[in-house]
Amino acid sequence: MLPRLTSANVAAIFFSMPQPVWWKSLNLLVGQRLQRNRHSASPKPLTQQELSERTESTLSRSSIASIERGLQGISLAQLYALAKALNVEPSDLLPSGGEVFATPKEGVEELVRTSSPAVATFLRKVQGTRTKKGGANA
Repeated sequence: MLPRLTSANVAAIFFSMPQPVWWKSLNLLVGQRLQRNRHSASPKPLTQQELSERTESTLSRSSIASIERGLQGISLAQLYALAKALNVEPSDLLPSGGEVFATPKEGVEELVRTSSPAVATFLRKVQGTRTKKGGANA
């Protein structure tokens, strides 16, 4: 006999599944966009608590903090509640596919561009040792 499926069982199965590597990137990017829109709200920036209240308690202040740090994903209903609370379109909170699916090489190039000269030199050396043909790294 199969076990009875409950929402708790389904959630446990879902969250125990390995997540694609881009999920973390997606959560971080959505969090950054949420925070940016919250800080640029009119007529003045909103606190996390004020944003929570504007979502009619769809999201708590601590959930908003976790989302902004990229630690928590959001559902479509939460996306729309946040967009309504911020007076923006839901798409304003979503990154492009190119941002989400950026290759590790693009991430390294961005890191090199934004690092100090010493760190950038080190990263280029490490990146160069990984691209050489033959030897132990082949």
